[in-house]
Amino acid sequence: MSETFFNYALGFAVIYALCGIIFAVGFQLRGMGKIDPAAEKGTWGFRVLVMPGLVALWPLFFFAYRFHEASAFSLRRSHRIAIIALAVFSAVLFLVALAWRLPSFGDLPVIETPLP
Repeated sequence: MSETFFNYALGFAVIYALCGIIFAVGFQLRGMGKIDPAAEKGTWGFRVLVMPGLVALWPLFFFAYRFHEASAFSLRRSHRIAIIALAVFSAVLFLVALAWRLPSFGDLPVIETPLP
């Protein structure tokens, strides 16, 4: 049961990452300036630096691009939502990793060493 769930979760993560990569490349080429005009003139180093964040949070940036309001307040609100989503996603990912960790030390075989 858990192996099937893990396979589905892994498949979902791969599809999510592929969609994020496709969106991030297109967003950096065409849409970054619509949300933040200063980012439009960013160097390639900047674009490489923000790529993991765009891939991880692509649904938020998609909706921000799609329903964008051009104001400084909307940028701050978008950043606040992205930070909260990243914090929640990180906490959930950490808890899932703890649940699927290796067996505890009590399940390992005992190795007897003679005393000198």
